[in-house]
Formats: sequence, C-alpha cells, structure tokens
Amino acid sequence: MPEIYFAPTKRAVSITLEELQQRFKAAGLPCKIEPDSPETHWLVFAPHASTIFASTKAGKVVLATLELAVEDGPELLGVVERVMEAIAFSADEEEDYE
Repeated sequence: MPEIYFAPTKRAVSITLEELQQRFKAAGLPCKIEPDSPETHWLVFAPHASTIFASTKAGKVVLATLELAVEDGPELLGVVERVMEAIAFSADEEEDYE
C-alpha cells in the first residue's frame, strides 16, 4: 500500500478528528474513528481498504498518513486530497509547512 503524508501548512485549519470525520462524511466518504493510542487513531473508510493513520496533539490533528489501497483507485484518493486541501493540509514537498 502506498502511503501519502498530509501535514499542516502555515494556512492549516486547527481541526479535531471528529471534525475531520464530518468533512469526509460531507464529501461522500464516511469513516469511522478507531483509537490506536492516546495520540494516534485510524480513520477507516469501510468498505474501502484504504485508511488514514492520524496523529493528534492536544486533541487536534497534526499529521495524517493515507494508506492507499490499490483496489480503491483514484476516486478515493481524489476525495481525500480535496478534504485535506480544504483544511490546508498538504502532501506537496514544495508547500510552506509549519
């Protein structure tokens, strides 16, 4: 599974996991939050195989790693990219990060 790392840019919106979950739902990609540790969680897009491993600090998302399953195709990736772009989290190496 390829991994795509989304990190907050200097323009990033401070967002909780629950708020991010609602943004995915509004974009037509509902997900479930599954805890991993106190500061890490999984966003599970069942029935899709792709997931996001999210790191939090003080309740806010600070890094989101998309584990993209090949069978999910470019449609899922497009939705994830649009949602992350809307909160100014980027995977672009040229971006201006915090």
